[in-house]
Amino acid sequence: MFFPISLSILLASPKFKHMSIHIDEFAVDDPGAVLAKLLDLIATTLQPIYGIGYSMPYYWGPNTFDQGLIASRYATEDRTFYGAPPEIGRRSRAFSRTFLANASERRLDVRMRDIFELNLLSEGHLAQPINGTTLKDFIQRQRIGRLNQLTPVTWQWNVPLADIEPVRRALNDADFIIVKG
Repeated sequence: MFFPISLSILLASPKFKHMSIHIDEFAVDDPGAVLAKLLDLIATTLQPIYGIGYSMPYYWGPNTFDQGLIASRYATEDRTFYGAPPEIGRRSRAFSRTFLANASERRLDVRMRDIFELNLLSEGHLAQPINGTTLKDFIQRQRIGRLNQLTPVTWQWNVPLADIEPVRRALNDADFIIVKG
């Protein structure tokens, strides 16, 4: 018998380093509402200074991508064995080198792993210089996605998929992103 898991949460322990949450959009009535509730709970309770959110088919291995360990079982809708698309695998492995081996180079309090659909940021991120201004002003002046403050510590920046690549290039040029490319 198959029981769909609508929500799974992974917490790293014994020392809290990261967490991942998977929402199965086919097992909940309103994935957007579930995400909004979780973001409110996480931001209010944990006050994170950095986080990412993305949409990815479960069979590409979203819970391994977040740790830089892409280990997908399938990459195509027909579920033939090919692994994750090359770009996703490349970005995951590039982050893995820093995440696992060079933790001191991460500096996720002021830098970003990459640009995602959902980015949780801190004032440390938003105050970083980019193109003669701060990241916060850059986002607002360029009207890149939606930036809103969740708590005194945590900001949410949603970036439309169509804007991710041009924003990635600009932030790469400013040495703001850990995963180069």
